[in-house]
Amino acid sequence: RRRRPGRSGRSHRADDMALIPQDAPAPLPTTTSLTQSSDSSFPGQTVTFRAVVALSDASDRSLSAGDVLFYDAGNFYGEGHIQYDALSGEQYAELSTSTLSGTQTFVAQFRPLVDSGSYGGSYSDQITHRVVNPVATIALSTAPNPSVAGERPITLTATVSANPGPTT
Repeated sequence: RRRRPGRSGRSHRADDMALIPQDAPAPLPTTTSLTQSSDSSFPGQTVTFRAVVALSDASDRSLSAGDVLFYDAGNFYGEGHIQYDALSGEQYAELSTSTLSGTQTFVAQFRPLVDSGSYGGSYSDQITHRVVNPVATIALSTAPNPSVAGERPITLTATVSANPGPTT
């Protein structure tokens, strides 16, 4: 026996409009954990976020395909598709970026494919990433430049300058 949501005259989201079997088993619960390659970085440095998705019952069953959506302070940031790591047995999705700034808070959401009703979605705990400005910049120069092999003396000069931006 099937019921059709939306017959009561109330408005519903588009994904609620599918036929839903009344006797369908409850989806298996999942957990999502989120890690990052580093909890702080410099401007322009690549950071990789990794969301590992597992069944809550810790069984060895693999998940069907799905996506992981990454959010920054509740706003969609990007997504990755579930992959399988044969060495670790983990099912994960990754997102790499080099456009972070300031302090940002991320959460990952696992969304199983619509046709895989046997798995439930899940959210990770939030993690924080902080982009820090380097305190100083070091430049190295040589003189003469270019130099000739065997020619002496060669002078190396290191110039240290403070970063004009705020440091955190």
